[in-house]
Amino acid sequence: MNEKLIRIKIRKKNFLLAIVLIIALVLSLCLYFYLSKPLVYWNYKGTLLKFRTDLREAKKVYVYPNETSIGYLLWKSNPKNVTIVFKNTNDIKLTSVEAFEIAYKLQLAYLKENANVKISAEEVKSFRNLPHNSTFIALLPPSISNETSVKVKDNIIFISGKTQKEFDLAVVKFLTVFLGIEV
Repeated sequence: MNEKLIRIKIRKKNFLLAIVLIIALVLSLCLYFYLSKPLVYWNYKGTLLKFRTDLREAKKVYVYPNETSIGYLLWKSNPKNVTIVFKNTNDIKLTSVEAFEIAYKLQLAYLKENANVKISAEEVKSFRNLPHNSTFIALLPPSISNETSVKVKDNIIFISGKTQKEFDLAVVKFLTVFLGIEV
């Protein structure tokens, strides 16, 4: 009689162990597929935004001197105008797409916060000598960039990428910092 009871307890333990292992396997497979799939959508204060590249990958792009400087320049300094500046290069189509994405998402964020900020874009011959009384976002596509980064210097945010993919990543990094998206 005792021997039968012991066998039943062992079978229950083996059954429970098998169930736990199956659950762990299913969860780890779900996690693997979730993390390997690019994260390109984000719900920003009730609006679903689509980004051109993976938010997790964009997280790796470095911001100089730090991410707080973007928030200071575009939020805390209460800008009235933000101008996206670019040069007419071989990458003008790519630059136009990136400028549109930046303008759209900046305008959306400012509207959600009831901030009256005018967003515009302008072609320039040079990024030097831009007025100090305005805020600028300078786009440096692969044809004129030798690095991938987001840099804040004085009243200008420089977004640059060595390749099309890296330029996309730098733009998305800038936007995630501006929007306060943490992945």
